[in-house]
Amino acid sequence: MSWDAGRLTGPDGEDWRVPASELAERQGRLSAALAETGRESVLVDDPVELYWLTGGRQNSLLLVGADGSGIQRTQWVRRSLKRARFEAGGGDSPHVIEAHPRMGDFEDSLRAAGCTQAPGLLAGKVPQKRWSFLTSKMSGLEGQSSDCTGLLFTLRET
Repeated sequence: MSWDAGRLTGPDGEDWRVPASELAERQGRLSAALAETGRESVLVDDPVELYWLTGGRQNSLLLVGADGSGIQRTQWVRRSLKRARFEAGGGDSPHVIEAHPRMGDFEDSLRAAGCTQAPGLLAGKVPQKRWSFLTSKMSGLEGQSSDCTGLLFTLRET
């Protein structure tokens, strides 16, 4: 069965997606919090946090930069770009949606999005093996990844 946006509506054709304006507000709050804590960016890899920030459940990574960092919010999607774009609000999406690069090229993708420092990760949600793998793929960036789990939890609680 192929993917069909029509199957993602509620009764009477209601649009059940998280509004793009809400996604933009959430991402904006995260950007502000990153700036307040002196972090350049965060790379989100957890399905729950991805849904909260992107409105979708795609197998993906989301990069969010701090206010003033110049980093472009980018979601790298492994499978359906079409579905990811739909879930994020279509043309109103608050972030760029691209095909996931090969992990050997991932650091280049981070640099292209504006990263100069290793993005923070969610140590409280990402298994250590995954953390090690991700950090090995961005080892040429300055600094070390910090844990942004508490930062994101605080934002979701308000």
